[in-house]
Amino acid sequence: MPDLPEETDWVEVGRFSNLAEAQLAKAMLEAYGLTPGIEGENSAHVLAGVDPTMHGVILHVPVQEAEQATLLLRESPPPEGADDVPES
Repeated sequence: MPDLPEETDWVEVGRFSNLAEAQLAKAMLEAYGLTPGIEGENSAHVLAGVDPTMHGVILHVPVQEAEQATLLLRESPPPEGADDVPES
């Protein structure tokens, strides 16, 4: 994951159809004191809407924050159009 620090063990907590939705979810998690990162955030700007096979914009958190992040995303779901949060 080039856009996330490599020294951290990251866990996927959500997939979004566009960067704006992922950034909203990231901001919400940050407001709760978590440290989310968006995989491919830099390339998402360039590829937005270009490749329909793209697997979405992926939101990660450090492994120790995964449970709390997943609960927060379920309680306050991201905007319509975002993919489901994976099961724990």
